[in-house]
Amino acid sequence: MKAFKSAAIALTALLALVACGCDMDQATNPPPPGGGDLVVNEFMASNATQGMDEHGEYDDWIELYNRGDAAIDLAGYSVTDNLGDHQKFTIEAGSPTVTTIQPGGFLMIWCDSQTDQGPLHASFNLSAGGEDIGIYEPNGDAVAEFTYGAQSSDVSYGRTTDGGPVWALFSAPTPGASNDGGGQNTDPVIATPVLDPAAPAAGQTVLVTAEVTDDGTVEAVALFYAVDGGAFTEVAMSLPVAASQAGDAWGGYIPAQSAGAVVTYYLRAVDDEENVTLLPAGAPATNLTYTVAGGGAVPELYINEYLASNDSGNTDPFGDFEDWIEIYNAGATAVDLGGMYVTDDLGQPTKYLIPATDAAATTVPAGGFLILWADNEPEEGATHIVPKLSGGGEAIGLYTAALDPIDTRTFGPQTADVSEGRATDGGDVWTTFTTPTPGASNGTPGK
Repeated sequence: MKAFKSAAIALTALLALVACGCDMDQATNPPPPGGGDLVVNEFMASNATQGMDEHGEYDDWIELYNRGDAAIDLAGYSVTDNLGDHQKFTIEAGSPTVTTIQPGGFLMIWCDSQTDQGPLHASFNLSAGGEDIGIYEPNGDAVAEFTYGAQSSDVSYGRTTDGGPVWALFSAPTPGASNDGGGQNTDPVIATPVLDPAAPAAGQTVLVTAEVTDDGTVEAVALFYAVDGGAFTEVAMSLPVAASQAGDAWGGYIPAQSAGAVVTYYLRAVDDEENVTLLPAGAPATNLTYTVAGGGAVPELYINEYLASNDSGNTDPFGDFEDWIEIYNAGATAVDLGGMYVTDDLGQPTKYLIPATDAAATTVPAGGFLILWADNEPEEGATHIVPKLSGGGEAIGLYTAALDPIDTRTFGPQTADVSEGRATDGGDVWTTFTTPTPGASNGTPGK
């Protein structure tokens, strides 16, 4: 009798799982005949070179697939990496064209802890060591719940046929595209493009290079660029573009543009089996971009002091111990930082655009100071910027709206609660401050 009851309980649990359309790790059962139109189709938990988001960043991702006959708007759905916390991240209502999956279509959830970048950017990263993935309808019903094991970098895990029951590893991932091919996708792979110069100025021709590999032969690689939203122009890329380039580095040139021009571009590679890869995957709707610098006056602003490891020092207006950057205005007139760029990567000067919506908060008075809180919490105000600072060492850059460099600073490993700053405001000599002076003159340097 006990054995019969145990079997009945197990059967009931299995039927409940199938009825809700939940995914199962390494599933072998066919999808349920009714319901379950939305499925996790593929995911990557360690992304170094495979699948850029719309900001040109290689983030972890979850690909969803609609195997039904009707469009599905994901506004109100929740996503988690902890099955004990179903509401960890909720997709907010936005443009239906962004959050809706058409029948037979795909949609990418970027697991990058950068919710400010759009409604499909989750508040968590996936763990390469293995963890959970859960997707839930607005009413709390599970769409998918499973636990995965340790993952390899740039290798995704997905269904061998879109929406099908069999899973496999993909050494050539297919974010936002069909998985058909049984995990043995033979499309070319395009690595991260490199610009030379990294921050183009007015009148400079830009060399775009990218390594392209394939299990067969790469037949052709093309660069497409557009200026200020105009039509795309195709440029054939060559291999190698120069003797100094690696053997798999294809290159092409974007002509010089005027100051302030916004250039968008993408790459297309074709192999000997006529397989095509676009980078970004959503091109031409999604593209890479840069803004041409030059042509404007550079204000007398300085990165005057910064604290990259704040454990118990100064708090922001919300009482949080956040990293900070102090800007000093050595000029005779006030300067509004709104519309300027700040970054922690000098190769990516447009990493964060300071909002031009609150001049009272972002203006540095003549001879005065302004604190930028490097806390990745822009929702707390115009002076709360996205780049956090690394206590292990990195860089700080401040650029005009035209991308002219105003001031930069590269630093090494930092000591907790000890700032680095100019010995005199705007001066050339740097020192450490055991008693930091955010928002005030550096005066006599600390010891």
